[in-house]
Amino acid sequence: MQYLEKVIIIRALVHHEGNQKKAAKTLGLNYTTINGKIKKYKIK
Repeated sequence: MQYLEKVIIIRALVHHEGNQKKAAKTLGLNYTTINGKIKKYKIK
């Protein structure tokens, strides 16, 4: 399940050209949550 979450976050970030706020909004998350998940999954 974590792999899928990571892939979804990466796809949202790619779609929004790395803009975390826009990616978070698309996924229905707040900025703090997506930022924590990016660190958790070591997404660059």
